[in-house]
Amino acid sequence: MRYVVVLFAALVIAYLFPKDNFNYDFAFGEVWNYEDINAPFLFTINKHPDSLAAEQARVEKAFKPYYRLEQETPKQVKDKILYKLGRRIEELNTDSNAVFKVKDSVFLAETAVDLWEQVYKRGVVELADEHKDATGASIHTHVFVKDGNRVSERKVGEPGMLKARDICAYANQYFKTVVDSSENFLVSIVCESIDPNVLFDKALSDKILSDKLNAIATTKGVVRENETIIANGALVNNENNTFEKLMSLKELYQKQGSDDAQNQWGGLTVFIGHFFLALLVISVFVFFLSTLRKETFSNLRELVFLLLLIVLFLALVRWGVRVQQVSGIEMGLYVIPFCVIPIIIRSFFGSYIAHYAHLVVILLTGFIVPLGFDFLFLHLVAGLVAIITNERTYYWSDYFRSISMIFLAYVVGYVAIQLLRTGNLQDLELSAIGWLFINVLLTLAAYQLIPLLEKLFGFISSITLIELSDPHRGILKELSRKAPGTYNHSTQVAIMSEAAAAAIGANALLTKVGALYHDIGKIAQPAYFIENQKSGINPHDDLPPMESARIIIGHITNGIELAKKEKLPNAIIDFIRTHHGTTRTEYFWRTYLRQYPDNKEYEKNFSYPGPLPYSRETAILMMADSIEAASRTLNDPTDENINNLVEGIIQGKIGAEQFQNCPISFQDINTVKKVFKKHLRSIYHTRVSYNITSQN
Repeated sequence: MRYVVVLFAALVIAYLFPKDNFNYDFAFGEVWNYEDINAPFLFTINKHPDSLAAEQARVEKAFKPYYRLEQETPKQVKDKILYKLGRRIEELNTDSNAVFKVKDSVFLAETAVDLWEQVYKRGVVELADEHKDATGASIHTHVFVKDGNRVSERKVGEPGMLKARDICAYANQYFKTVVDSSENFLVSIVCESIDPNVLFDKALSDKILSDKLNAIATTKGVVRENETIIANGALVNNENNTFEKLMSLKELYQKQGSDDAQNQWGGLTVFIGHFFLALLVISVFVFFLSTLRKETFSNLRELVFLLLLIVLFLALVRWGVRVQQVSGIEMGLYVIPFCVIPIIIRSFFGSYIAHYAHLVVILLTGFIVPLGFDFLFLHLVAGLVAIITNERTYYWSDYFRSISMIFLAYVVGYVAIQLLRTGNLQDLELSAIGWLFINVLLTLAAYQLIPLLEKLFGFISSITLIELSDPHRGILKELSRKAPGTYNHSTQVAIMSEAAAAAIGANALLTKVGALYHDIGKIAQPAYFIENQKSGINPHDDLPPMESARIIIGHITNGIELAKKEKLPNAIIDFIRTHHGTTRTEYFWRTYLRQYPDNKEYEKNFSYPGPLPYSRETAILMMADSIEAASRTLNDPTDENINNLVEGIIQGKIGAEQFQNCPISFQDINTVKKVFKKHLRSIYHTRVSYNITSQN
């Protein structure tokens, strides 16, 4: 099943890889650090998007809009003027002081018609809003006017077409020299009656502008097959169109990759190549687990979690690449919080696995992002800083310190890279620092995911372990009150276990907390355990050996039930289950044999149910528990006696095959022995004997 999971992860990762084969990172003005590139086939050079956009902008700026001439408007306006003039004269004739003669009426009408002819001979234009500035003036000096099938270019304003808003002023100026001022009502009649006969033709303008834009050439020459596009060490710039050539080749690869993936066998071959690359990287990671972290490799749940986390993060990276391609924000990928993966994995599995997992993510990301070594280097260093600074992060203040160090690593790395590229800080993009700051904020949010992942996958983090190690809360407080001898024993075992675990690179905090809780089952009947007997009265003296063994062994099941009631994590309950393995309650078994030498078949009644320790941490606790308890019986704690005690107990565990299910080595055991001996010497203060003379 594990290998099926590995294959499936490799398939998903291969699917996330981009479908093209153009894996070069370049930018305008930078040095080409790759090998010489020759054209693999004949292709056209596409204009740079900025150059094409500038050319389009020039066309749009020079474009003159199209208006249409309304033929019926002048006739309608003439009729309207004459009608209003007639009505006005009739109204004035009713006044005895202002009687118009027929010849005067005819003169006024002829004058109004003369103005009408002059106005519409020039044309009256109603400018569209987009063709006026803030003051209402025309932004175009000339426009095209369509009259039937004919199109002519006409000037806007004097001496060309009149703007609709200028009609009243024009009429007032005209009538001032022709008509008596008492008869200037002609101005108001004309202003009210004249309508524009030149109107904006948006549909025609848009069509002609679109045709002009479409007519702009998007290419600027061709590159012939085997022609050198750019040589190693050359600058990517406008000289010989190197930047446009590279961009054109990249776009062709992307298009061909997409077409191949859908229609041709070429896409399948690319996918197969990606699959084997992904499989190689993932297999190396799994091989590392199977060799150096066997407990994680053998736990399918943990293996699935690690691979799922890697796959999901690579999917996030792929999504970020697509967003960048759409938005065009070059620094957008720097916002992806690569430090999230090592932080989460270190919280559950330790620094070694976090280092390898982060390296796997960086290696696979190199095939997804369209950026080069600089990008990967920056995130690789930041991830290593995240692992190191999170090694002892137990409180929120530690997390903020870690985030600050990560941000500092990002900024220093980015500035150093820019100095190498440009040689000065003037070209430093301050917006990039902003992206990196958002990155570390998202990284800080990763700490909020840890409790959620604990619940979903049954893991345990350092934060939870620190909370569980508080002696003033929960079951530990009850243990110290009801069974103080056991509490003291557990505390000493925790100190020994933590030191031993740290010495061999195991999870020291987990071992310590497991040791604190391993004997909580003794709360049920504390007086039956010797460390809690104060008066010298031993209740086992009045019990048969088998009953005494049942009570002693029962602290395991009692402890498991109590731990589940207290909702302790399974990782802690495992220490309770395994700290005696399948060993015997030796004292009661030998007592029973003295009484019933022929009843050896009842040996199982004097043996713990197990299971055996399954990890280095649980194995350390088994050794520390037995050694600490036995050390209390030492009457003469000399170096020799301490050495014999530690060696004898651990050798007994090995002889009883208690460590056959856990990945602890003989080298680890030898290191653990040294730690235990050193601890016991410090407790009993063994010193070298000195010869003290009377002179001293």
